[in-house]
Amino acid sequence: EELLCMKNKHKNHVLYAGTKMLQCKGIETVEAEEASSDEDDERQQHAKLYGSIPKPPDGGCLCFVLRTGFSSAQGKLVRMIEGSQEKVKGHERETGLLLLLLFFFALASSSYVLYHGWHNENRSQYELLLHCILIITSVIPPELPMQMALAVNNSLMTLMKMAVFCTEPFRVPMAGKLDACLFDKTGTLTTDELVAVGVCDSNAIATEHKMTAIDDTKHLTPMTKIANEAALVLAGCHSLVLIEGETTGDPLESASLNAMRWGFHNDSGNVSPKAATEKKEGGKNFSVMGMNISELEILARHHFSSKLQRMSCVVKDVKNRRIFAVVKGSPEAIGNLLKEKPKNFDVVAKLLAKRGYRVISLAYKLLSNHELIDNAKDTRADCEENVIFAGFIAFTCRVRKDTKMVLNRLKEGGMSVAMVTGDALLTAAHVAKNVAICDDDNDDDDEDEDIAMETNEELKELLRLKRKMNPKKNAKKPKVKKTILILEQTSNGSMYWQSYDDESHVADFVAAEIPEVAKKYDLATTGKNLAAAFEYDEVTKKMLAHFKIFARMTPDAKETVIECLHSVGSLCLMCGDGANDVGALKQADVGVALLSG
Repeated sequence: EELLCMKNKHKNHVLYAGTKMLQCKGIETVEAEEASSDEDDERQQHAKLYGSIPKPPDGGCLCFVLRTGFSSAQGKLVRMIEGSQEKVKGHERETGLLLLLLFFFALASSSYVLYHGWHNENRSQYELLLHCILIITSVIPPELPMQMALAVNNSLMTLMKMAVFCTEPFRVPMAGKLDACLFDKTGTLTTDELVAVGVCDSNAIATEHKMTAIDDTKHLTPMTKIANEAALVLAGCHSLVLIEGETTGDPLESASLNAMRWGFHNDSGNVSPKAATEKKEGGKNFSVMGMNISELEILARHHFSSKLQRMSCVVKDVKNRRIFAVVKGSPEAIGNLLKEKPKNFDVVAKLLAKRGYRVISLAYKLLSNHELIDNAKDTRADCEENVIFAGFIAFTCRVRKDTKMVLNRLKEGGMSVAMVTGDALLTAAHVAKNVAICDDDNDDDDEDEDIAMETNEELKELLRLKRKMNPKKNAKKPKVKKTILILEQTSNGSMYWQSYDDESHVADFVAAEIPEVAKKYDLATTGKNLAAAFEYDEVTKKMLAHFKIFARMTPDAKETVIECLHSVGSLCLMCGDGANDVGALKQADVGVALLSG
């Protein structure tokens, strides 16, 4: 008997609750296939799918429950949001300290009364002891728990008026004394609307001997004019599906496909050019290896893995009956899979990222025989090895208008602010400069900008008065701009600090010296290098509060950052919007989930 393997071999036959099935074999089809088999074969009789199980009432597909999703981090969060039963209570530590303080004064008062009353012969000892007991019991008011619950409830009502809904009321007192605030990038600091700017294909890279800058008009081909292998990857490598005539899936993939003016055909479900409308021109066919492609059918998908930082598909050129393996992912991940890596591959990826673009690398290969096709369908490794570079696609997200103001307000409150994202480090650094997490070289340091954006007149006047009373502010001393240092690792395993501006070696990495380095520079690292730093020196875990940017972070790595901050006594806020932020949202003292719609 074959064992069920949910994560590998049989994962295409495992669905999550809520998944809408587009096609399946109904009960009638299965019974007809079983009836056509040899009924005298005893083994065949036992192998029948339904057997004595009652038929589905609608004649549909029979499914077996393998496990529930409530045990996962996402499931626990959903269950908590839908039916939270948390008691409204204050923070236990503060409550305990208050009760201890009151008890100390009550004990001192009763001791004083007892001492002087005991020496008074006319005083009844019974009344004296009773009076001392009443002092102790009356100092601690019985309505104290109610008052603290009312204070928390008042905070909850205020938050609800601001469209902020709290699922765990006991975290409200913690929110008033935070030390560190961590933010995801896409959909949190920036909008969740991704715009495909263009594609820097392999020909644009190969034409330059040494590239030092990116010219959008010269090196980026507009999405509507892509007609080569990059279009093949974008049209075929995605997880989008057609449900009731609407395309559903990852916004990044939907943005790139719509920008090409390609989409799903309602009848066949294949991907093909869209028809022209009054406002937009129609999609165009593209050429790969000298043949025109007008329709693609996705035969198999190896879905995106945050750990591997890539996804791949096996697609069919319907017209010419050719099969391709198409892959896309981070430049670091795709670069290791290429059959031949272009000379300027890493340079162009960094230049695009420094412009603030979210860069996705594209690659493909032709599957020339049935064995290669079957292997590519079955295993990810066979599908993704020895691929040919097709280009980079650049996406951009606009920074939210109020992001900089909010972050400056948090910093004025004495909280440290950092970015924790899965995007590339150079892209994250560009956004960090724009939102004042890191110092921006082009910033004019207009400190009245945040006050001007404030809508509350009373708060605006208070901020003006506060800044007038600040002697340092009145002195108007020139602010020293900090540059960004990136934690890197050499081939022999040693760690060092590298300059963001010119990639020069600034200093060797010493964990104990991080606080001093952070006074002169803004520190940044990737999840991979951070894990290496933990192994290099355990002291690094106690120094994460001094970092400003954490890039290429997996969901587990985000949780690790919060755990390290907790280990040094810091109270953390985590703000995110994606499913990969759920673990960090739960791990933080205060988790803020941004919901759209």
